[in-house]
Amino acid sequence: MRKPILGSQYGVVSIRKGTGETLVLKQYKIFAVNPGSTSTKIAVFQGEDTVFSKNISHDAEKLKKFKEIRDQLGYRREMILQELEQAHISLEDVDAFAGRGGAVANIAG
Repeated sequence: MRKPILGSQYGVVSIRKGTGETLVLKQYKIFAVNPGSTSTKIAVFQGEDTVFSKNISHDAEKLKKFKEIRDQLGYRREMILQELEQAHISLEDVDAFAGRGGAVANIAG
């Protein structure tokens, strides 16, 4: 009899029993954000499934009002939170957060 194999892929932790049967132990909920020059892409994944995905467009003229890219943080954060609220998605039960892009500010911790 083969030993069980514990595996993790695409936000899913599973165990494959010696019989070949796979049992899913946990499907992690992941929030991803990808800020671009004139848009912010956000998505929520549950295991391998996309639960929510949105491309938030930003008015280029509005973005020009910010001196530095990092000054846009509050503006973009509010837009993200509005989209999540409209979709009835809470970040309270998210297991992991993923961000793409360069550093915009130092983060303590």
